[in-house]
Amino acid sequence: MLPTRSMRSAGLGRTGGAGSGSSTRSRRVRCPLRDTTKAKFVTSPLDLTSMGGIKFSRMVEDMWKEGGVMADPPGGPMPPPIRLCVHSVSTLLMYAQLEVTYRFLHVITNRVKKLEGGIGIYILNSESFDERTISTIKQLMNTVIEVRAEDGGGGGAVEREFRIIGIRGRTTPWIRYFYDDGALTFEQ
Repeated sequence: MLPTRSMRSAGLGRTGGAGSGSSTRSRRVRCPLRDTTKAKFVTSPLDLTSMGGIKFSRMVEDMWKEGGVMADPPGGPMPPPIRLCVHSVSTLLMYAQLEVTYRFLHVITNRVKKLEGGIGIYILNSESFDERTISTIKQLMNTVIEVRAEDGGGGGAVEREFRIIGIRGRTTPWIRYFYDDGALTFEQ
C-alpha cells in the first residue's frame, strides 16, 4: 500500500454543456485501456467480482498457457514473480463501503500471497480517509510504504520523504528522496 499526497483520477464520464433552451446531456467517454496478456482492466470500481475472481484467475491462468508470458521464462527454469497493482484502493473506497472493500482486498491479498514470489501493490491516498479506514486496510498488508511531500515554500523545491513500516516488525526513519529527470536518488 502506498499512500500518496495527491493523486489524479481519470474521469470516465463527462457532462455536456447547458445553455438557454438546451438540456444538459451526458455522454460516456470510452476508456482507452484494453486488456493485454500482462494487464487486465475493469470498467467500473464496483465490478469487484470481476476484479477479484474472474479476471484475476483468468490472467494468472493465461500467463502459464503455451505462448503466455510465463510459458518460457527468460533466464532459467524459475518464472519471474507475478506483480499485482490495485490502483487505487482510494477509488474502491469511494464507490464501495469499507467492509466490502476489505473483503475484496482480503481475497486478493491471499491469492497474491499463494503465488510463488507474488507481490501486491495497493495504492491508497491516506489523506482522503479517516484513521479507522486506514488502519483497517493496513491490517491486510505485510509492509506499508508511507510517502509524504511538503512544499518548500517561497518557490523552493518540494521535499519528499518515505518510510517503510513492517519489515521485521520495525519502522524506518523518514528517508528523503529526489526525483529529477527520470532519476530517483535517496539522501543518505
